[in-house]
Amino acid sequence: MKKINIGDWVTQYRTGYWKVKELHPKYSPFDCDRLHKGEPIGVEAVLQKAFNNTFKFNMEMSTCDLSLCQHVTKAVMRKIEKYFKEHPDDEIKFETSQLPVPPNVTAIHLNIDDAQRDHISSLLNIELPNLTYPKVKEILSDNGLTEVLCGAENTLLFLYGYSWEQNENFDMIYSKYDFKRK
Repeated sequence: MKKINIGDWVTQYRTGYWKVKELHPKYSPFDCDRLHKGEPIGVEAVLQKAFNNTFKFNMEMSTCDLSLCQHVTKAVMRKIEKYFKEHPDDEIKFETSQLPVPPNVTAIHLNIDDAQRDHISSLLNIELPNLTYPKVKEILSDNGLTEVLCGAENTLLFLYGYSWEQNENFDMIYSKYDFKRK
Protein backbone atom coordinates (compact mmCIF):
# COMPACT_ATOMS: atom_id res chain seq x y z
CA MET A 1 0.00 0.00 0.00
CA LYS A 2 1.30 3.46 -0.96
CA LYS A 3 2.16 5.82 1.92
CA ILE A 4 -0.29 8.68 2.46
CA ASN A 5 1.27 12.16 2.28
CA ILE A 6 0.16 15.78 2.61
CA GLY A 7 -1.74 16.71 -0.55
CA ASP A 8 -3.10 13.20 -1.19
CA TRP A 9 -6.81 12.61 -1.69
CA VAL A 10 -8.32 10.05 0.66
CA THR A 11 -11.47 8.60 2.11
CA GLN A 12 -11.90 8.08 5.84
CA TYR A 13 -14.55 6.74 8.24
CA ARG A 14 -16.66 9.84 7.53
CA THR A 15 -18.23 10.02 4.10
CA GLY A 16 -16.81 12.05 1.25
CA TYR A 17 -13.50 12.80 -0.41
CA TRP A 18 -10.82 14.55 1.60
CA LYS A 19 -7.44 16.14 0.95
CA VAL A 20 -4.69 15.62 3.52
CA LYS A 21 -3.65 19.07 4.77
CA GLU A 22 -1.44 18.21 7.77
CA LEU A 23 0.09 15.16 9.43
CA HIS A 24 1.04 15.14 13.11
CA PRO A 25 2.73 12.40 15.14
CA LYS A 26 0.62 10.93 17.95
CA TYR A 27 2.04 9.96 21.32
CA SER A 28 0.47 7.96 24.10
CA PRO A 29 -1.06 10.33 26.67
CA PHE A 30 -0.77 7.75 29.47
CA ASP A 31 0.76 4.43 30.54
CA CYS A 32 -1.28 1.36 29.66
CA ASP A 33 -0.07 -2.26 29.67
CA ARG A 34 3.21 -2.27 27.72
CA LEU A 35 2.59 1.20 26.26
CA HIS A 36 4.22 4.11 28.05
CA LYS A 37 3.30 7.77 28.10
CA GLY A 38 5.08 9.59 25.27
CA GLU A 39 5.59 6.54 23.04
CA PRO A 40 4.64 7.02 19.37
CA ILE A 41 1.21 5.54 18.62
CA GLY A 42 0.53 6.69 15.07
CA VAL A 43 -0.21 9.77 13.01
CA GLU A 44 -3.11 12.24 13.22
CA ALA A 45 -4.32 13.56 9.86
CA VAL A 46 -5.95 16.95 9.34
CA LEU A 47 -8.29 16.59 6.38
CA GLN A 48 -10.23 19.04 4.25
CA LYS A 49 -13.36 17.73 2.58
CA ALA A 50 -14.16 18.85 -0.95
CA PHE A 51 -16.97 16.51 -1.98
CA ASN A 52 -19.64 14.35 -0.44
CA ASN A 53 -20.26 10.83 -1.75
CA THR A 54 -22.54 12.09 -4.54
CA PHE A 55 -19.76 14.47 -5.61
CA LYS A 56 -21.49 17.62 -4.44
CA PHE A 57 -18.94 20.32 -3.55
CA ASN A 58 -19.08 20.52 0.25
CA MET A 59 -16.15 21.84 2.30
CA GLU A 60 -15.37 21.05 5.93
CA MET A 61 -12.43 20.07 8.11
CA SER A 62 -11.87 16.91 10.12
CA THR A 63 -9.17 15.01 11.96
CA CYS A 64 -8.68 11.28 12.27
CA ASP A 65 -6.02 8.66 12.76
CA LEU A 66 -4.15 8.19 9.49
CA SER A 67 -4.71 4.43 9.71
CA LEU A 68 -8.41 5.11 8.99
CA CYS A 69 -7.62 6.80 5.66
CA GLN A 70 -7.30 5.20 2.23
CA HIS A 71 -6.23 6.73 -1.07
CA VAL A 72 -9.11 7.45 -3.44
CA THR A 73 -9.35 5.26 -6.50
CA LYS A 74 -7.94 6.40 -9.85
CA ALA A 75 -11.52 6.82 -11.10
CA VAL A 76 -12.38 9.14 -8.20
CA MET A 77 -9.14 11.07 -8.74
CA ARG A 78 -10.12 11.64 -12.38
CA LYS A 79 -13.54 12.93 -11.22
CA ILE A 80 -11.88 15.34 -8.78
CA GLU A 81 -9.52 16.65 -11.46
CA LYS A 82 -12.36 16.97 -13.96
CA TYR A 83 -14.60 18.78 -11.49
CA PHE A 84 -11.93 21.34 -10.60
CA LYS A 85 -11.05 21.83 -14.28
CA GLU A 86 -14.73 22.61 -14.98
CA HIS A 87 -15.18 24.67 -11.77
CA PRO A 88 -11.96 26.69 -11.26
CA ASP A 89 -13.65 29.06 -8.79
CA ASP A 90 -14.46 26.11 -6.52
CA GLU A 91 -10.86 24.93 -6.75
CA ILE A 92 -9.59 28.39 -5.75
CA LYS A 93 -12.13 28.50 -2.92
CA PHE A 94 -11.06 25.04 -1.76
CA GLU A 95 -7.33 25.75 -1.93
CA THR A 96 -7.48 29.17 -0.26
CA SER A 97 -10.12 28.62 2.41
CA GLN A 98 -9.07 28.86 6.04
CA LEU A 99 -11.68 26.61 7.64
CA PRO A 100 -11.21 25.97 11.36
CA VAL A 101 -10.06 22.51 12.40
CA PRO A 102 -12.49 21.12 15.00
CA PRO A 103 -10.65 20.75 18.31
CA ASN A 104 -10.61 17.78 20.63
CA VAL A 105 -12.95 18.35 23.56
CA THR A 106 -12.50 17.05 27.10
CA ALA A 107 -15.49 17.37 29.44
CA ILE A 108 -15.13 17.52 33.21
CA HIS A 109 -18.29 17.02 35.29
CA LEU A 110 -18.51 19.40 38.26
CA ASN A 111 -21.01 20.30 40.94
CA ILE A 112 -20.14 23.94 41.66
CA ASP A 113 -21.86 27.25 42.31
CA ASP A 114 -21.37 30.49 40.38
CA ALA A 115 -18.75 31.88 42.78
CA GLN A 116 -16.69 28.68 42.52
CA ARG A 117 -17.00 28.75 38.73
CA ASP A 118 -15.79 32.36 38.59
CA HIS A 119 -12.86 31.60 40.91
CA ILE A 120 -11.81 28.50 38.94
CA SER A 121 -12.18 30.48 35.71
CA SER A 122 -9.77 33.14 36.97
CA LEU A 123 -7.22 30.43 37.86
CA LEU A 124 -7.61 28.70 34.48
CA ASN A 125 -7.06 32.03 32.71
CA ILE A 126 -3.66 32.34 34.39
CA GLU A 127 -2.61 29.00 32.88
CA LEU A 128 -3.75 29.74 29.32
CA PRO A 129 -2.43 29.09 26.71
CA ASN A 130 -0.49 26.27 28.43
CA LEU A 131 -3.38 24.64 30.26
CA THR A 132 -3.18 20.86 30.65
CA TYR A 133 -5.49 18.26 32.17
CA PRO A 134 -3.14 17.60 35.13
CA LYS A 135 -3.05 21.35 35.83
CA VAL A 136 -6.87 21.53 35.74
CA LYS A 137 -7.09 18.61 38.18
CA GLU A 138 -4.54 20.34 40.43
CA ILE A 139 -6.50 23.61 40.38
CA LEU A 140 -9.71 21.78 41.23
CA SER A 141 -8.04 19.80 44.03
CA ASP A 142 -6.38 22.91 45.50
CA ASN A 143 -9.85 24.43 45.73
CA GLY A 144 -11.51 21.40 47.33
CA LEU A 145 -13.28 20.34 44.13
CA THR A 146 -13.34 16.98 42.39
CA GLU A 147 -14.90 15.66 39.25
CA VAL A 148 -18.30 14.08 39.92
CA LEU A 149 -20.03 11.19 38.18
CA CYS A 150 -21.96 11.93 35.02
CA GLY A 151 -25.48 12.88 36.08
CA ALA A 152 -24.39 14.35 39.42
CA GLU A 153 -23.04 17.55 37.84
CA ASN A 154 -24.66 20.94 37.50
CA THR A 155 -21.80 22.30 35.39
CA LEU A 156 -19.62 20.92 32.61
CA LEU A 157 -16.13 22.28 32.08
CA PHE A 158 -15.15 21.84 28.43
CA LEU A 159 -11.45 21.97 27.51
CA TYR A 160 -10.53 22.56 23.85
CA GLY A 161 -7.24 21.64 22.20
CA TYR A 162 -5.51 19.48 19.60
CA SER A 163 -4.00 16.09 20.36
CA TRP A 164 -0.76 17.01 18.59
CA GLU A 165 -0.22 20.09 20.76
CA GLN A 166 1.50 18.67 23.81
CA ASN A 167 3.98 19.84 26.43
CA GLU A 168 7.29 18.15 27.25
CA ASN A 169 5.39 15.65 29.46
CA PHE A 170 3.13 14.64 26.54
CA ASP A 171 0.10 16.28 28.15
CA MET A 172 -2.29 17.84 25.65
CA ILE A 173 -2.30 21.63 25.82
CA TYR A 174 -5.73 23.24 25.86
CA SER A 175 -6.06 26.63 24.19
CA LYS A 176 -9.46 27.53 25.62
CA TYR A 177 -12.19 26.35 27.95
CA ASP A 178 -15.89 26.96 28.56
CA PHE A 179 -18.31 26.30 31.41
CA LYS A 180 -21.84 25.14 30.62
CA ARG A 181 -24.49 25.14 33.33
CA LYS A 182 -27.06 22.37 33.19
